[in-house]
Amino acid sequence: MIVRDVDILAEAARREGCNVCFSVTTIDRELARELDPGTAPPMQRLRALERLRKEGIKAGVLIAPVVPGPHIRP
Repeated sequence: MIVRDVDILAEAARREGCNVCFSVTTIDRELARELDPGTAPPMQRLRALERLRKEGIKAGVLIAPVVPGPHIRP
């Protein structure tokens, strides 16, 4: 949904400045479905980040919580 307002955010970035950050818990699509049901898939979020940055909007990713991959065992 954030890219829907990219024109408004770009204008705000030019005038006053703005920052956009959103979470990416994992880049594993299946795990993301389990952890964040009903949200945008991880690669869609990363494409949104790329689009925002290309428009001159300061944007970043919050990496929290960090979820270990399936190959890591306690």
